[in-house]
Parts: sequence; structure tokens; C-alpha cells
Amino acid sequence: MQNRNKAKTAKFLLAPLYKTPTFPPFMSTENKPLNRSRNPMDYTFNDVELLSRFVTETGKILPRKDTGLSAKHQRHITKLIKQGRNMLTMQ
Repeated sequence: MQNRNKAKTAKFLLAPLYKTPTFPPFMSTENKPLNRSRNPMDYTFNDVELLSRFVTETGKILPRKDTGLSAKHQRHITKLIKQGRNMLTMQ
């Protein structure tokens, strides 16, 4: 009985601790480079091109569900857009 348990334990100890993740084809990271844009906390009110992504053509600030930002980042972006409007760098 003890020989069987030792054999099982030895196989368990030699097995890898984790498996490398396999992704479905549509989630493959090999085909496209990762888009690592700047953190919204790094934006300033002078970054008009970056902030214009979060504003509609009529000048309204897009909601969180459309921008995909966290609440903290959305508040920061909103503050920067309003600051940019006040400094006349944005529409």
C-alpha cells in the first residue's frame, strides 16, 4: 500500500504547478499588439486631442457607459474637460 502512495505522490510533485493559459482565437494576443494608451490620470487640460475622444460633436461629455472608464477616471476626465473649456483650449 505504501509503495502506491509514494508513486502517486512522486508524480504529483513532478507535475507542473500551473498550466499556461490558452486563449480562444478571437482573444489571441499574437496577431495584434497590445494598445497601452496613457492612463487618464496623466492627461492635462492641454491634451485637447486626447480629451476630445470623451466629448460629442456638440460638446457634451460622454457618460461612463460609453467611455468605459472607471468612476474615478471619469470624474478626472470631466474635471479636465471643464478646465479646458474654461481656459478656452476646448470647444
